[in-house]
Amino acid sequence: MHLDYHINNIKHLFNEAALELDKITTDEFDTHFNNAKSNMILIRQLRKELKQNFPNEQLKKNDEELINLAKLIEKKYDDIIEEFIEERNILAIKLGTVSNQKKIAQYSR
Repeated sequence: MHLDYHINNIKHLFNEAALELDKITTDEFDTHFNNAKSNMILIRQLRKELKQNFPNEQLKKNDEELINLAKLIEKKYDDIIEEFIEERNILAIKLGTVSNQKKIAQYSR
């Protein structure tokens, strides 16, 4: 088992997960979210295997870059959540407006 090969594989999976998260829309949430989640599960498994097969000193050489990639994914998740919360709030306001207009229409009859 060659460490550089596995580290590059993990980096590739992080990048694939990031691309999937970038593709998330309201209509295609499930597909892209599940693809990103699958990549993250694979990353976790690969890291676990590496910890079992390589000394910590060798693994620490790549930690900084992998941590930065993990933080990027975390930020993308946070951004998606914020975007959906904002969209939900906008819809709530619109529904409130429609409800108020409906009440006004009923009162004016």
